[in-house]
Amino acid sequence: MASTTISARNSKNTFILGPEPQLGVRRSDLVVSFSILCGFILAGTAQMVLILGLELTPKIYVMPVFMAGLCSLILVRLRISRRKLDHERQQREFAHAQVKMLNSRLSSLLQERTALLVSAQDQVALAQTRAEIGAMSAGVIHDISNALMAMEASWYMLEDSQPGERQHFQQSLREALDQAQQLTREFKHFLRPQNAPCTELVKEVIKIHQFLDRSMEGHHRLSLVWKELVSLDANQTQSWRPTDQDQTPPAHLSVIVPLSAGQLIQILMNLIVNARDALGDQSGEVTVEVTAFTDSVNIVVSDNGCGIPLELQDQIFEPFFTTKGNQGTGLGLHVLDQVVQRVQGQITLESELGRGSSFIITLPRSVS
Repeated sequence: MASTTISARNSKNTFILGPEPQLGVRRSDLVVSFSILCGFILAGTAQMVLILGLELTPKIYVMPVFMAGLCSLILVRLRISRRKLDHERQQREFAHAQVKMLNSRLSSLLQERTALLVSAQDQVALAQTRAEIGAMSAGVIHDISNALMAMEASWYMLEDSQPGERQHFQQSLREALDQAQQLTREFKHFLRPQNAPCTELVKEVIKIHQFLDRSMEGHHRLSLVWKELVSLDANQTQSWRPTDQDQTPPAHLSVIVPLSAGQLIQILMNLIVNARDALGDQSGEVTVEVTAFTDSVNIVVSDNGCGIPLELQDQIFEPFFTTKGNQGTGLGLHVLDQVVQRVQGQITLESELGRGSSFIITLPRSVS
């Protein structure tokens, strides 16, 4: 009978069962049967002749031969059954080894794929953020230009001023210079944000609002609305609500979220740019609303623009889906959704055609 070799191989171990065993009657079984037959005949004949005193006739061999055949048959069947059980056990062990090897390989491939996917998403997000910063830099350039014009005017005035007037023009020149420096610092912060795993939300949102407000068109407005904010730290829990006299959170209030500054900039910039584009040429408002509870943080970016049709809302976070035609890549919201999910958060959409859209970001809290 031809035999086959069964084996499984991976990078570290080799599992080999060897030739597939013959499960039927073997030569060794025949040898054992013949030995039993001879033994029973000799022992049975000797017992009947010597002990029972019978004459040596052919009838004496009937019982020993019958018993020898029966025992041989039972023994051969037991040996075959044992070989089958051993073979089945080896096959199970081999199958388990194969499954373990394939699971290990699959897990390794899945980890590699996940790492490549995360890296690709980060690169796409970085490229898109830089593109949006470039598109929105017109407002920064305009403000820097205004500061330079103020410095130029103060400088000319300073040259032609009288000694008693120089202090006033020097102060104006210093203020314009400080303003230009502040603008460049903010722009640098957006180009190269911090990569810390956690970010203080309140201060970062204020910076983002100040920067993005410059990019809004004259008939568009960007509003920042604070709701209840709960600050958690190791010592105490503080709660703050806006009032008619105080709409800005106090400086000591701290709300930590599990996002880097770059990720927070990426999320808010993408949503605010999309909301601004949804307004089109009509007058409108984009609102950023922030609420911090004891266990979560909600950031809502809303607009009163055209809204998104109901049949498209389920596809809005799918890769390469866009409502901007050739002007969009369709990756912005998909990447944002992946970033938020990576920190166990959630982003959802509420939209009504003709009345606007709201993107609600829910993030877990991080204790300061």
